[in-house]
Amino acid sequence: KESTPPDGYVCRLCSVPGHWIQVCPTKKTGDKKRKRKPSDHVPVPGKDPSPEDIAEAQKMQEIPPPKCFCGLTSRLNKVKRSKAGGDT
Repeated sequence: KESTPPDGYVCRLCSVPGHWIQVCPTKKTGDKKRKRKPSDHVPVPGKDPSPEDIAEAQKMQEIPPPKCFCGLTSRLNKVKRSKAGGDT
């Protein structure tokens, strides 16, 4: 039995009301693109990064990691901190 969703329910896959997410027509067609909801966030100067800061950070991510003294590429970006802390 198929039931109709309550008033105010909106499918999270296609953002269209009227059907449950399990029976979404876009799910059956394989359409993986989801509509991105526009953000109502207002950037706060001094707290949020500026567009220039974001562009600079994206450029920094393109720089290859430094070489280790042994000649191999550093793995520092993959090292995880220990929960216990200290050197082991």
